[in-house]
Amino acid sequence: MSFFIRPPRPRAALQTLWRAGLKTLAALSLVTAVAAPAAAEIDVTHYRLSLDIDPTAQLLTASAEVTLVHDGAPQIVLDLVGLDVAAVTLDGATATFSRGDGTLAIDAPGVTDGTSVTVVVDYSGTPEPYVEVWGSWGIKWEANRVFSVNVTHGARYWFPSHDQVWDKATAEFLITVPPGWSATAPGEQLGTDPWHYSADWPITPYLIAFYAGTYTVTQETHGGVDVNYWLHPTDWTKASATFDEIGEMLAWLESRYGAYPYPKLAWAEINLGGAVEVPSCVAIGTQVVGSTEVKKDVVVHELAHTWFQGQVTIASWDDIWLSEGMAAYHEVLWEEHKGGPEALQETAYSYGLAYRSIADLLEGYFPIYAPLQYFGYTVYKKGAHVWHSLRGILGDAGFQAMLTDYLALYSGSVAATEDLIPLIDAQPSAAMPGAQFIDEWIMQAGFPIYRVEWRPRWDGTGAEVTLSQTQTEGDTPYMIPLTLAFRGEGQETRHTVTYEDWSGAMQPGSAAADVDVPHAIEEVVVDPDRWVLHEAEIVGLPAVEPPPEPDPEPEPSPELAGPDAAPEPQPNAAPPTPVDEEGCASSTGSPSAPLGWVVLLLIVVAGNRRRRALP
Repeated sequence: MSFFIRPPRPRAALQTLWRAGLKTLAALSLVTAVAAPAAAEIDVTHYRLSLDIDPTAQLLTASAEVTLVHDGAPQIVLDLVGLDVAAVTLDGATATFSRGDGTLAIDAPGVTDGTSVTVVVDYSGTPEPYVEVWGSWGIKWEANRVFSVNVTHGARYWFPSHDQVWDKATAEFLITVPPGWSATAPGEQLGTDPWHYSADWPITPYLIAFYAGTYTVTQETHGGVDVNYWLHPTDWTKASATFDEIGEMLAWLESRYGAYPYPKLAWAEINLGGAVEVPSCVAIGTQVVGSTEVKKDVVVHELAHTWFQGQVTIASWDDIWLSEGMAAYHEVLWEEHKGGPEALQETAYSYGLAYRSIADLLEGYFPIYAPLQYFGYTVYKKGAHVWHSLRGILGDAGFQAMLTDYLALYSGSVAATEDLIPLIDAQPSAAMPGAQFIDEWIMQAGFPIYRVEWRPRWDGTGAEVTLSQTQTEGDTPYMIPLTLAFRGEGQETRHTVTYEDWSGAMQPGSAAADVDVPHAIEEVVVDPDRWVLHEAEIVGLPAVEPPPEPDPEPEPSPELAGPDAAPEPQPNAAPPTPVDEEGCASSTGSPSAPLGWVVLLLIVVAGNRRRRALP
């Protein structure tokens, strides 16, 4: 789904009011701004809708045939708001029913769990508008057209349904319109009186839709795909520039995801500031096709929804980033296809910058899982950049392999955010665990804010780097690999801080590295290829002082020398005393005996004389 999101630049007071309003809407639940969904866990397998449209009276007269697998409850409960129910049958027999708050309860005595039954409901009236944050929808009545927009729970406003995004069913449409009008809907066209279409693949209820009016239909064929445009005559000239690359877009998408899966590709003009991804029958707004500004990003966005919401549908509205973030990322990928790696980097960066700006100005910060606002910059722009970051940790081949597995496993069904974890982990190229990626990028608000301190080595051979994270949103440190580029002298050296570096750090959200750089460093760039949504503060520090010169080794002391050590001769010093073979000092050869020996000799002589003198 595409919307033009061009918010004003309010004053600070208006920002506060806007954010307060978002919080109020979140408290009321954006998903359930209508009556609570039907309680019964039935499984609808097919809808057959016969619709008689009277635009003058704004009257819908209809019959809905609903085939479903019952859950064994005493009643079958369908979602239906307003409208007058004339009769209900259950497997061809008249059934009793009652109306509740936005529900139709049909008595089903004796119908056991797992039994397939068919309910037919005849009803009529003027459908109530389905009011949501993004507008008033349901069935829209205009002078020259009538159409339906169900996002997110508007199906129940004009046909009895199990109005849950995960309950997909095939659909058939028989639409009667005034003379001069035509009608289109999902599926293969089988007739024109009434306008008859059959979609033989499962569709989520919010994408079961029709478009009727005084259209001019233009038909083309691209690569075997029948493409037709249901536009108002005055808008075709302007629209042709928006659609002129649709053949190339289809071929490019088919090369990535396989053959286009539907019998046609219709574009139906409605009064809307964007588009809705109805499978095989996209609703596109007059504000797009009637604009002088070319909106090819809207076209490629809706084409990507063919696979990412048409084939694989989100399991709940909490998972909306899986579809809208992915479709928005295909806008980025299309720019890469047309302009190469530089266009990829520039477009991805601009999406991240747009998200950060609007989050600061208007939306505030919240996770892209179970978001406070479904159709805004957080889900679309941040969601696109999260897919881009996932591609960065898997590599191009790993990313494409993961998407191929995703489509193979869940086409025709639904997928939830947690279903990505084993698909990420299955890729040998994955640079971090899938669960960690989901925790830090999907389940928490904001993005990493890095502080990078770097200090060149004293000898000019590299740098010491310390990284920390200073963001205040979220509690989980980011462990996504982060590349640093050291540039200087026309050269660049890169170093990647890995998941293992982050996870092995003593302080969560910090890392350190000692990087060899064989050239002078003039600047350090964080994430030079722009894979990671982030902000960074880079702080250069002075080089570490070189280590001091070592002190000269001390001279050995004679008193501490061993018996075999001979002291070095000193200037003006007496020669050493010779030592005999038994280690005793000797005076032989000495020019003067030490004073101690002289004293000893005098004592001995005196003693001898005394002994002689004794009587």
